[in-house]
Order: sequence, then structure tokens, then C-alpha cells
Amino acid sequence: MSPNPLRVREDTAVQEVFKLFALYNLNCIPVVDEHDRLQGSISVRDLEKCRQLFDLQEYLQIILAGMEPDIREQVQASFALDEPINLQAREVMSVRTLFVPPDESIEMVSFKMIATRNHHAIIVDESGHVLGIASSFDFLKLFNPQPAS
Repeated sequence: MSPNPLRVREDTAVQEVFKLFALYNLNCIPVVDEHDRLQGSISVRDLEKCRQLFDLQEYLQIILAGMEPDIREQVQASFALDEPINLQAREVMSVRTLFVPPDESIEMVSFKMIATRNHHAIIVDESGHVLGIASSFDFLKLFNPQPAS
């Protein structure tokens, strides 16, 4: 388990979340409210969906550039295509996040991760505050310790 993991607030811009994933080599990040209570999580898979939206916007800008000016203005006005995509963490997070209490057994956590097909379990206290995060990689390390040097 990684204690006290990095987390983002619900109103964090998705572009900022992208930067955190790249900077810290993350696979999942908890999303919390203003009281630091778990609301959901964002995974690499969630961010991939966002990246596709950004790619689509760039593609549409290229198409728009080839249109007649009056048609381009009508399309842009109808679909707000000239505005950047400004998504917040709450708009892309998964609310079906697996969370467990800190006293949950390792066996039960791994069972729940398998049953729900989650690669992460977020450990929260009784108030919903994030205490840690367990990943499938943590279980691999547990069952396959590093050989002695």
C-alpha cells in the first residue's frame, strides 16, 4: 500500500491531472471533495477517453480551417468548437471506485479487486478520508519479493 497518496480535488482541471500522471508515473489518483473525502478516482483509462476528446477537437479544428468562412462561423457557433475543452476531475472520474477500510484483510482486498476488476483499492477511514491506495502491483511485490543482493 502507498500511504497518503497524491490526490486531486473535484474541480482540478483535467490538463493538470494529465501533468500529475506524467510527472509521478501514476496509474490512478483519488478525487476528493473540499473536505478531503473520497468522491471517486481517475485512472489511466479515464484519461485516455479525455485524450481522445482533445484529439477530436484538434481534428475538427483542421476540418474547420478548410471550410468557407461563413459556414465555419455557423458550425463554430452551433457547437462551440472554437472554445477549448475545459474539463474538471469530477467530469471524468469514475464514481464506481473500490474503497476499503484500513482494517480490511489483504485477502479480502485482493478478492474485491478481482471481483470488481479494479487494479486499485483506495483505503479510507470511516469519514471517507483517503489513507492510502493499494494496487495490483503492490500484491505482485508482496508475493514476489525482491531477491537479496
